[in-house]
Amino acid sequence: MEARVITTSRPVPPADPAVPATELAGLRRRERIVTSLVWLCRALVVVVPLALWQYLSDERIIPRFLFSSPEAVWERLVEWTLDGTILSNASFTLMNAFLGYFLGLFIGVALAVLFTVSPRLGGIFIPFLTMINAIPRIAFAPLLVAWFGFGLASNIALVVLVIVFVNFFAAYGGLSAVDEGNLLWAKALGASQWQVWTTVRLPAIGVWVLSSLRMCIGLALSAAIVSEFVGGARGIGYLASSSTNTFKSAGVYAAITVTIVVAGLLDVFLRMAERRMSQWSAHV
Repeated sequence: MEARVITTSRPVPPADPAVPATELAGLRRRERIVTSLVWLCRALVVVVPLALWQYLSDERIIPRFLFSSPEAVWERLVEWTLDGTILSNASFTLMNAFLGYFLGLFIGVALAVLFTVSPRLGGIFIPFLTMINAIPRIAFAPLLVAWFGFGLASNIALVVLVIVFVNFFAAYGGLSAVDEGNLLWAKALGASQWQVWTTVRLPAIGVWVLSSLRMCIGLALSAAIVSEFVGGARGIGYLASSSTNTFKSAGVYAAITVTIVVAGLLDVFLRMAERRMSQWSAHV
């Protein structure tokens, strides 16, 4: 006679395949709502101050001579756009920023390599570079104008002076962080000094320099605008300076707006470049 096993537990019903899809749709819906709220808050952050500014200006609560108004700034932006002022001056500022950045990058990396190859030189000069790095480089702008005159040379010189220290310390930090074990393995495998530098040391420099790329580009743009404001004949900084000298506050705010737009577009471009580079490095 067969024994029967009596169980008191009920059979588990099969899982409803529609439940995960429903939950996923709910998560996506909530994500879209959160994203919409974020963009709404961003719009309010821009629209509310502009509306308040326009109201205070229309009611003469604030002097239009000093604060202008969003309407006047918009008219100046439209005027500069139609006559090509924004395009020519913004491109000139970007040229100053990028030329100064790449020149400062080259000098900074070259100094880092030199002080790594010759630690004694590094021991002599690095403390002085550290002290000079504590000085606001903007203070050198009038001196650079006196040395190089008004125009491109003094503008690029200030950008280089700002960028070279950031890239030097980034590159020198990358070289100092190289694992000694990797260097010993490369030498044990018969690698020459050139091969050690190209396969071990230079990749370390690249990682540290790329990590500071967005910060350096922002600093280069700021330095270019300041140099143009102090001693330039073209550029976004020159637009702000000429508007200040002629007591046209709308032009000053328009130049600030152009700076914000250029910096925002540049940041978007750099984010896209970083994303592409990270995808490329993941497949290498």
